[in-house]
Amino acid sequence: MVNKLRCVVLLLALLVGCTKESGEDVKVELDALCRGIFDAEVVEYVNGRRTFNPEYLEEVTSESLRLPGEFCSVRRIDDDTLRFDISYDWAAAGDEYDPPGQRRSDANGYVYGAGDDLLIISGGLPDPSASKIRFLCQTEKSSRLRTVEGRLVEHLFALNQEATFAVLLASAEKAAEGFGCRNALDFPDAADVKGPAPTASATPEG
Repeated sequence: MVNKLRCVVLLLALLVGCTKESGEDVKVELDALCRGIFDAEVVEYVNGRRTFNPEYLEEVTSESLRLPGEFCSVRRIDDDTLRFDISYDWAAAGDEYDPPGQRRSDANGYVYGAGDDLLIISGGLPDPSASKIRFLCQTEKSSRLRTVEGRLVEHLFALNQEATFAVLLASAEKAAEGFGCRNALDFPDAADVKGPAPTASATPEG
C-alpha cells in the first residue's frame, strides 16, 4: 500500500510573519506544495489576488511519485469541491499526441503548441474546467514513442492561463522523469507557449 502523506497545510500559519496587521497584505507560501511546481510568478499571482481567502488546506499526495497515477492533490478541508488535482497516465487510444499540422481547436478544447513534442489542451468537453498536457515519451521498455497525458482540475486558486500553463509544464517535467522518458524533451516557459492552434468551425464551450 502506498503510504499517504496527509499534510494539513494551515495557510494561516504560513502567512508571512504568521500574523496580519490592519491593512497588511496577506501572503501565502505555496512553494512547498505539489512537489514544488508553484514557481515565484505563480505564487506572486495567487498572493496578489485580493479575493483569495486563506483557509485550511489539505494536501493528500503519495510520498514517492509513482506514475501512472496521482501527481498532486490539494483541497480545502471544509469543501471538497474546491480542489487542485493533477494526475498522469498513458493516453487512451484516440487521444495521442497530434502533429502540429493536425492540431485543431474545437469542442474538445483549445490546443496550444508547447514545443516539438508537447501540447496543452485547455477547456472543452466534457469538463471545461480541466486542462491537459500531452508529451511523447520513450522508455527503456519500449522502442516506440507513446503519449503521456497529464490532467489538471483546478477549482481552488483561480489560476489564470499563464499560471495554469506554468504548473502544468512544471509538473510534466517531473512526470517525464517519473515515467522514465529517455527522449529529449524541451519544456518551455509558460509565456512562450504558442496558440491556440488553427480553429475549426466549432469552438470549446465554457
